[in-house]
Amino acid sequence: MRHSGQLARPYSGDSPFLYQPRVSLSQAQICGARVIGSPDTPETYRTLLRDIALINRASLPLSISVSLPAMKLMDSAIAHQLLLTVKSGQMRKRQLEVLLRDSHLAPDQSAFSARLQRLEEAGIKILLEDFGSAYASLDTLTTLPFSGVSISQAITSLHQTQGKGMLVLQSTVHMARSMGLDVIACGVQDTHGFGSLARLGCQKLEGDWISPPLTLTDFLTFAQSDKRWGGMEHAA
Repeated sequence: MRHSGQLARPYSGDSPFLYQPRVSLSQAQICGARVIGSPDTPETYRTLLRDIALINRASLPLSISVSLPAMKLMDSAIAHQLLLTVKSGQMRKRQLEVLLRDSHLAPDQSAFSARLQRLEEAGIKILLEDFGSAYASLDTLTTLPFSGVSISQAITSLHQTQGKGMLVLQSTVHMARSMGLDVIACGVQDTHGFGSLARLGCQKLEGDWISPPLTLTDFLTFAQSDKRWGGMEHAA
């Protein structure tokens, strides 16, 4: 498999977003992207919806992840915009994913859980961002309706270590998998990291070695390429 080795060109269109490609190991291909830039106004949500519509017109089964802090989702206007985005009919059910940050800061955890459940039932996947960090605690996994977790580079980079560091990484991945959660490993920097994280059981991977954040046009071109990502679990 050949690494792209190319940096994204400056964006010349009118979208404020860039897209960090994500690989699915089960599919051995690009399965989606993390949005770089947070939609926080009705106009930016309309832009995101337009981008997703363009992705779907290309007949690509790609998920799109948006990172949001918990306090944003406590804002009923933001939650309403997310629901409108899904109800527009321009995306598949569970195509949109919310990577939730700082969930411990929600003042009313019961009301927050109910809001997340409504979003899940509407077809939006909720994932815990930076699982394993100080503020993405085990408690939130047991009290909030998450479908998966993303593991930050601070944790995934421990694949380069031995002893306690590697044990922390292994335990983090194993715990999430044993709870039936999807595991996204972030910050893949080289072939060795890709292979190590694949062997540990991470189902999806992203990082600048796979591709840096791309404009929508470049992301679509990258996702439509015939590059295959299987077999890397045997990388040295």
